[in-house]
Amino acid sequence: MSGESSNGAIDALDVKLMEAFPGRVVRKDLVQKLKVGFSIPVYVLEYLLGKYCSTTDDDEIARGLELVKEAIAERVVRADQGELIKSRLKRSGAMKLIDVVTVTFDEKDQGGKYWARLGTAGLDRVHIDEALVDKYERMLTGGIWANVESTL
Repeated sequence: MSGESSNGAIDALDVKLMEAFPGRVVRKDLVQKLKVGFSIPVYVLEYLLGKYCSTTDDDEIARGLELVKEAIAERVVRADQGELIKSRLKRSGAMKLIDVVTVTFDEKDQGGKYWARLGTAGLDRVHIDEALVDKYERMLTGGIWANVESTL
């Protein structure tokens, strides 16, 4: 936020921004506080902070920071956890993950079908709805970080 002083205090402009753009204002001091130790792009961290910490209330920010940490711990897949994720998915039937999603189109499969790959989780040939691919075509051009629910 531009109106933030060097000590992290929130001014009147910050309050107006948060009221005008709820869930979209990100305090950069919180990004700096959390980005050490997490191997996710800064914009993914900013998305989570905007979702849980876009407020002027210190107690809500503290609760939001805990929610962000929990979301990262529970949903972001580390490279060494691929097999663990597959096992948990088999056991539970569904999981929410934050991962890089890349989509390919197989024109030979049932007249044409889209398949997603969750890069870090190591899940290949995950069926993805055509409407999602149409809405987020960037998945076809190298992949995007996404908050996804994968089911068996």
